[in-house]
Amino acid sequence: MTLRKLTILFLCFCALFSGAQNNQQPLIDSLESYRPLAEPGWDELDLCLGLYRLYLFGGNVEKADEQLERIYEIGREENIPIAAAYGRIMENLRAYIIESDDDKAIRMCEEAIEIAKDLDHSEALAYARYQLAENYYFEKGEPQKAIDIILLSLEEVDDRVTLKTKGNTHKTIGHVYGQIGKYDEGMKHLSIALEYFNELNNNPPLHSKIGRRSSLDVASEMHITNTLNYMGDLYVMQGKILEALEYKVEGLALMEKIQNKDMMAWMYFQIGKLYAEIGSLNLAVSNFQKARILFEELNFQKDIHRVNGSMIPTLVRMSEYQLAEELTNDNIDFYIETSDTVFLASSYVHASGIFLMLEDFIHLNKAKNYLDAATPLVEVISDPKIESLYARMQGMYSKRKGDLEKANTYFRQALAISTASNQLFKARVTYDIGDNFLLRKNYDSAKIYATQAMNMAQELKDRDLSMDSYRLLSRIGEASRDYSQAYDNHLKFFTLYDSLFTSTAQAKLKEEQVRQGIYNYQQDKELAEQNAQLLEDRNNVFLIVGAVLIVVLLFMLYLYISLRKVKAKTQLQNLQLTQLNQTKDKFFGIIAHDLRSPLIGLQGVGDQVDYFLRKGDTDRLEQVSKSISDTTKKLNELLDNLLSWALLQNGMIPYDPQKVDIKQAVEITFDLMKPLAELKGVELQNQIQSESYVYADEKAVHTILRNLISNALKFTESGGAVVVDLEENENQARILINDSGTGISAEQLPEIFALENESKHGTQGEKGTGLGLILCKELVELNRGNISVESTLGEGSTFAFNLPKAA
Repeated sequence: MTLRKLTILFLCFCALFSGAQNNQQPLIDSLESYRPLAEPGWDELDLCLGLYRLYLFGGNVEKADEQLERIYEIGREENIPIAAAYGRIMENLRAYIIESDDDKAIRMCEEAIEIAKDLDHSEALAYARYQLAENYYFEKGEPQKAIDIILLSLEEVDDRVTLKTKGNTHKTIGHVYGQIGKYDEGMKHLSIALEYFNELNNNPPLHSKIGRRSSLDVASEMHITNTLNYMGDLYVMQGKILEALEYKVEGLALMEKIQNKDMMAWMYFQIGKLYAEIGSLNLAVSNFQKARILFEELNFQKDIHRVNGSMIPTLVRMSEYQLAEELTNDNIDFYIETSDTVFLASSYVHASGIFLMLEDFIHLNKAKNYLDAATPLVEVISDPKIESLYARMQGMYSKRKGDLEKANTYFRQALAISTASNQLFKARVTYDIGDNFLLRKNYDSAKIYATQAMNMAQELKDRDLSMDSYRLLSRIGEASRDYSQAYDNHLKFFTLYDSLFTSTAQAKLKEEQVRQGIYNYQQDKELAEQNAQLLEDRNNVFLIVGAVLIVVLLFMLYLYISLRKVKAKTQLQNLQLTQLNQTKDKFFGIIAHDLRSPLIGLQGVGDQVDYFLRKGDTDRLEQVSKSISDTTKKLNELLDNLLSWALLQNGMIPYDPQKVDIKQAVEITFDLMKPLAELKGVELQNQIQSESYVYADEKAVHTILRNLISNALKFTESGGAVVVDLEENENQARILINDSGTGISAEQLPEIFALENESKHGTQGEKGTGLGLILCKELVELNRGNISVESTLGEGSTFAFNLPKAA
């Protein structure tokens, strides 16, 4: 190794060390700063190839073309014939990214393949082949042709092929297999690709001809993220949305680490669509908004309006009709300006759907105006997807106008036009036909179509349509006086509705756990990279600085001390993270338990509904229906508030003290606990006589009361009572929760607020998570109070906590 090469390596080390400290120098600037030091030949050729890709993907075509011209010059000047193959591979990228010339892209790859074959250069050959396969699949829509090319390439791959090219070869065929329904084959190849890319990321190899990491191997996180995204797509196609979320969130975390805004925006968009798929609408809109903001920063106008198109139906499902209309009009203006007839027609049709959701005739007229605007466009674009949606909206409009015969005609037309691949749309239209038959009092036909819609929804794993279909079947049973059918389908509807809460909670927890795992992984990886880099550069420095040995030793001593400090700090952080993760997992568990406890009270509602149905007591049925609606709305609000709060700021509980009416807080908690108390036969008594205000975080107060009152209910026998009282002095309010339950033994009292305390079964076998009381203690202390307990075994317990009084 020459002295100049060693000097270059030393300077690169210094630059990398400085970059690690400041984390400000963009990758492209790092490569440009190396240009004056690059040796003629392979060293400069590799640098130009890396810069070409970065400039091209970044949109700087002029700079990219300068690199391409230099690639060909180096091949001629330095007698590197394979440079011509690499140049054509780069031209292929330009052809399909910038010029949208698919035929040229394919021709460039085929020329590169012939050059690589003549020169027996297996790396360039494999590189050109997977690029050619991608062209045939993505640009020409010929998956089998792409598979044949890749399979041939895999047969000829040898040890001269780089990790990156091997990974991309497997990634390409894995993605294509998945798109044609061969999920197992697809996942097998994508898993192999991920192994190659992780190895490239963790142990980047040195280029055999230049003695350093190839410029084409930089930003390996991008390859990992693309592979994770494809793996997530495979799960989406199989209806496994939570598994898909895990892979896509992991990919997003990698892009957030390197701040790749383009890929971050795309991943936010993908994740938003998955949350919308499982009904977690708030999370869906949140991710859509993050994608929009990044696309706006990048000025990617088409992508901004693509996000709008996915966010609009989500906002409609949330009843945010005004915002949905604003985004729709924004899209319409954009597609008029860009003369995009297809997307303009689609926007008009979707806009009509927004107003068809609303009740008054003013909005119904608006829907008709949008349909009229879409009519001439639909007639000329010949797009089955838009035509079928247009027919469905016309059917919805006719149904709203009361022309049920005409509506039926439009619905059947929509069903006939829709393509075989659009199965979910077919299922929705089948539901519409069943609902229309119900309005026409043709109950037999209504039942047939509603059952078909339900079966299709289950096959497609679409929970929203399944819920709607069960509810429609229940209405049909009620209208036809088949009360058993009405009851059974209503019960199935509520079972799915209940599972919606669980899926939303699991999705939120899954996202947080994946992010936490990525954070820990990155810490370990960065520490390993620091160690490896220090060892390698120390050996290089020893070869070139013999004359300044003392300076080098002092420098290495400084690095060693710094490393020891970093290592010690990292070990302490890992220990703290382990402890925080244990507490966090238990904390999520108690929240999920507390939320589901009131749902037990709803189990008895089914019997009441059955009884009143048989008696024909519609007044009482309306009361029960209102009670169910109120309870589920409160539970939904409680779920969103608690889980969002728990996940804020990486698990840190906020402290926002304000004036809180403690009597009202107790009444709200009693409302939540009332179904469970009635089920157990336990009386709830609020003996706080007048308004009394404390100065504390309102959410924390509700959580403390909910946990303590739930705990009292858990250990109180039927016929007992849970009583809440208040004692006040000048500065403090003391809230007491008394129960007539089983009590606590003297041996258990000292450990009752400890994290190690094991949860006991309640009087009816109820099982808690063991975190409720420790959570109460932490929240009380956070709000400048204290908590205590007095209890005698067999005679009940009194939990009391103090909070500052409000001024």
